[in-house]
Amino acid sequence: RMNPQGLHSIAEIVLHASPVVQGALLLLMFASLYTWALIFAKWRALRRIRAQDEAFLQIYHAGKPTTEVLKEAQVLVRSPLAAAFVEAQRAYAKAQKLRDARAAMEAIRQAAAHAAEARLNAEAEGLVWLAIVASASPFVGLFGTVWGIMHTFRDIGAMRTATLATVAPGIAEALVATALGLFAAIPAVVAYNRFSAAFARRAQAAEGFAAQLALLFAKGL
Repeated sequence: RMNPQGLHSIAEIVLHASPVVQGALLLLMFASLYTWALIFAKWRALRRIRAQDEAFLQIYHAGKPTTEVLKEAQVLVRSPLAAAFVEAQRAYAKAQKLRDARAAMEAIRQAAAHAAEARLNAEAEGLVWLAIVASASPFVGLFGTVWGIMHTFRDIGAMRTATLATVAPGIAEALVATALGLFAAIPAVVAYNRFSAAFARRAQAAEGFAAQLALLFAKGL
């Protein structure tokens, strides 16, 4: 155990903590680093989706021939709207064999919507880990806190005195575990909510675009 004069930094607290608390702290540090890496990755993914959706809409509204729009849409591999258009075109070729125009239109809409949804789901993959970190980190921190306090009480019992030198290290471990648990959880909660809302808005826009495509292609049936 170290004395209070040695508690100069969080690094020293971690190095002198009990093995169980060290394990909890290392787990929380890893969770925090992974959270920030995932936040950056999903932020970039949303930027790419937004940019490619805008690029596709410019092509789509430019009045170009369908074959040219289709060719350029296939290049925009991050765009849910482009994926919806490509799949709607394929579904249109199959729907021409159907006699029921309403059923054909619904088939086109579903195909386009599913393609956009699959593209968004691929880009949103990993968000569940933000939810896991957000929900689990405080409990891991709490575990480290409880263990640090138990360790302190054990030392007090062994030494039969409650001096600052006896109490400070264990309390420091407990406080660091609590703080690190919150440090990992809070960004994960905020990021998960914001990214979930952003992907939901993209999904809603893609659903509406799929319905528009179904109406457009249905006119040619």
